[in-house]
Amino acid sequence: MAEAARRYGAVNTGEQIFRRMLFNICCANTDDHPRNHAFFIHREKIELTPAYDIAPCRFQFDSYELALKVGKQGRLASFENALSNIAPFGLDNKEAISIVSEIKSIFSGWQKRFERVGVKPKDIEKLSRRFSHSGIHFDEQHPSK
Repeated sequence: MAEAARRYGAVNTGEQIFRRMLFNICCANTDDHPRNHAFFIHREKIELTPAYDIAPCRFQFDSYELALKVGKQGRLASFENALSNIAPFGLDNKEAISIVSEIKSIFSGWQKRFERVGVKPKDIEKLSRRFSHSGIHFDEQHPSK
């Protein structure tokens, strides 16, 4: 999808889809599928629509799979797997690692952000299982570890 969109003029689509995939890994959105992605079609170009239908899932396992292929290890939801096949997104290794680091940083403080906007402690506790993989191990120096 990212490659096709770039061919039709949606230059940053690969990066945006990569970011969405990482977000799905962090919040365990195991129901991501092609129909969750759409494009605005203009006469001169196409562009990715805002993200929608993101549904963090509860899980009781140390690992899980997304609905769409992530990388060379299939649908396994991990940053390492996401980094194993970045070519379709039009990213180089340095760009991809930078995006992973950014997403990890954003997710690292989710509880404090939720508290600041008034989410009740009991709801934060319920959400903690959904976001428990936001701290998935990632070694920036050796992303394949």
